[in-house]
Amino acid sequence: MIPQHNSALSNWVSELLGSGRCVFTSDEAIQELGIGKGSFLDAAERLQRKQHLFSPKRGFYVIVPPRFLSWGAPPPNHYIDDLMGFKYCPYYVGLLKAAALHGATHQAVMEFQVMVGKRISKIHAGRSIIAFYFSKNISNVIRGIQLRKTLLDT
Repeated sequence: MIPQHNSALSNWVSELLGSGRCVFTSDEAIQELGIGKGSFLDAAERLQRKQHLFSPKRGFYVIVPPRFLSWGAPPPNHYIDDLMGFKYCPYYVGLLKAAALHGATHQAVMEFQVMVGKRISKIHAGRSIIAFYFSKNISNVIRGIQLRKTLLDT
């Protein structure tokens, strides 16, 4: 659990984590808590300094469960779908990471590789790296994508 410090945000984050959610947006938190943007940003920064929150992109937050505190962030497969939905970007997990998810490689993949239709810079997520590779024909590939639940593949 997130340590309680009488902060509305930390209480709300603990409730989200308890209900099984590990991501939220700043707009959602501001609306749900009824606080101003400045107050939210201050509270979020405090939780980020304590490594209970991680923000891979501006306005998008990932809650770090206690079992991943030493990693600095949960594995990318816990939140990549929500992140790409937040960015309104079609994607698929590809290259070596896709091979690892299919059990076709015996080596540990050092970065979480994602194919996207627009250029996005790498994200350092705790001890993981999310690398985005641009593919201009992603719309043609999307039809052949195999959907997989990967939350348990940690």
